[in-house]
Amino acid sequence: MNQDFPEDEVLVEIRGGLGVITLNRPDVLNALSLDMIRSIAAALHRWEGDDSVRAVLFQAAGGRAFCAGGDVRSFYNAGMDCRRGRVSPRVPVVFFAEEYSLNKQIFHYPKPSVAVMDGITMGGGYGIAGHCDVRIAGPKSVLAMPEVRIGFFPDVGSLYQLHRCGHHYGRYLALSGQDIDGETAVSVGLADLYVEDSGAVVEAVAGVVGAEDFKAAVAAVLGGGAACGVPEHADVVEAVFCDFDMGAIIERLEREGSGFAKSTLEALRSRSPVSLAVTARRLQETQGQDFDDVIAGDFVLVQHFIRQGDMYEGIRAQIIDKDKNPEWSPKRLEDIREEDVNLYFTPTGYDLKDVRIF
Repeated sequence: MNQDFPEDEVLVEIRGGLGVITLNRPDVLNALSLDMIRSIAAALHRWEGDDSVRAVLFQAAGGRAFCAGGDVRSFYNAGMDCRRGRVSPRVPVVFFAEEYSLNKQIFHYPKPSVAVMDGITMGGGYGIAGHCDVRIAGPKSVLAMPEVRIGFFPDVGSLYQLHRCGHHYGRYLALSGQDIDGETAVSVGLADLYVEDSGAVVEAVAGVVGAEDFKAAVAAVLGGGAACGVPEHADVVEAVFCDFDMGAIIERLEREGSGFAKSTLEALRSRSPVSLAVTARRLQETQGQDFDDVIAGDFVLVQHFIRQGDMYEGIRAQIIDKDKNPEWSPKRLEDIREEDVNLYFTPTGYDLKDVRIF
């Protein structure tokens, strides 16, 4: 074993021909910091030219979470400094620029990649795991793209994956911000394998790094591992989220009347109206787009969100003060004008291709 910087927030080691990256901030559910993003990107860059590393695996320390998302508190502080005129908007956007560049690096990585989504895997955590070649879920997995809960939008290129969910389940997850378990993640296509014991994964994967069909070899050595069946409430989700009209979606949920429909309706009504309107437009816009176009568009949107108030209010209510009572502006979907939504899609002149890490 060759381990570097064992005290760091990211542990990097090579086991045989397998490069292993371990997220190591268990006290904060392995939330991504900018230093972590840079450490992961540097390891991947180094291994890309190292013939002894034939595949890469992502895992996490602590047992509770793979990664609960980005370090929202740090971003909140930087963003508020921007809103108060103390720093340039480029300061808070640095995190997203490098995070999205890492997402793109993982998506296009020339060597096979595996992610063990053991525990909470949300937001930026799925931005790492979701773009790997083999995504492994298990009994402790809890997946979500919960950004609408804090007045934001599903970013990190996640819509590329969410569009591939059957039964319009990706639209439901993007707009509601609700959680799903590991078996559901496999059944809708956000994970590839379901494994009861994640502790055996690294050794098993290390044993098949040279396989010609790597994905099939991983599935075979882990005992097949695929969950099956149609996801719960698929019929309701498919009927309700059949278009991108938030008003119509809400009306269909009201008419449907099941317990699931009522809980989904309650969730939607608690979310930022701006987030819902922008996410609905974004879902429509990204249909059929390739990954690079999706992630480039995310970078445009995030620069506009940084300048607006709902994201900071959502973070305040959910994470800083924890009163769970955000004051959204505007308060109702009916009060959002088309020009308000159009603003978020206006090019800024600062594109993801302008970001350079190496």
